Amino acid sequence: MKKTIRHCLYVSLLMLLPLWTACDKDIHENDRHGLAVGMEWLEGIEPTDITSPVNLWIYDAEGHEVEAHEFSSPQELASGLFSLPEGDYTLVGVCGLTEPFRYEYENGTRTADMLRVSLADPSASPAHAVGGVAGVRVTDTGVNLRSVIRVAPLLAELAVRIDGAPEGASLAVTVRNAATCLYPARRGDDNSYVVPSAEKTDALLPQAVADGGTLSTDARLMPTAQGETCTLLYLVMTFADGSRHEYTAEAPLMLAGKRYELALEYDRMQPYMYITATDINPWGEGWITSDDIFNPGI
Repeated sequence: MKKTIRHCLYVSLLMLLPLWTACDKDIHENDRHGLAVGMEWLEGIEPTDITSPVNLWIYDAEGHEVEAHEFSSPQELASGLFSLPEGDYTLVGVCGLTEPFRYEYENGTRTADMLRVSLADPSASPAHAVGGVAGVRVTDTGVNLRSVIRVAPLLAELAVRIDGAPEGASLAVTVRNAATCLYPARRGDDNSYVVPSAEKTDALLPQAVADGGTLSTDARLMPTAQGETCTLLYLVMTFADGSRHEYTAEAPLMLAGKRYELALEYDRMQPYMYITATDINPWGEGWITSDDIFNPGI
């Protein structure tokens, strides 16, 4: 994994001051007053990886939409100034909501918890969109405030590798219970933002063909649907003679913004497998069959 990189964009040199709190104050007697918003990239994301547009939603203390804006770049966002009455606000920022991403309010209710992001094609594996949430309190409309939104990938990543596969074999992998959408401003049970929907769908990874005995495929996709107890994988291997083997695997849950790497040995695969997380780190997990833990070296 790439080392975590933080990049901030601000409207002036003054905005290079630390922005770890929700906001800072700076009085400018002759300037227009309001809120300036910057973005900070975390989890190994480079600013050059981010595509336009940049969407910003501002919600009041009750979660109702106050303003919604679209910018061509994070720089354009950072150059803006938003005049808001005194009160508490929630800022939701997302970069890269281009095709096949979709965003809308569920049931047309324009509140933060109803904002949802989906994929027109669950198997599209698009470039990452990144998003984040920040809170800010406006206590004096006669000062300038600045706030930062820390953004991280919204989708999960899944990579599957099978070693020792026969030459000419191909692999198709389907996630049976990927979420149909996610809610970037909802909090989960662990109080973190980005909650997947309970509604689920199939998401297919690109087909892989054996190369030197290795089958490998990966994709960016929605995390596991809310309420599921595992990620359900369905693997189909087709061989040069036209025969095929089918496998089902129960894997750990996939969360938004994390990468999961499943490593299998062809001659140890079973029709039904249980997958266990091993190499757990802040960016994701390594996965192997539980049999590899109980019978190491076999």
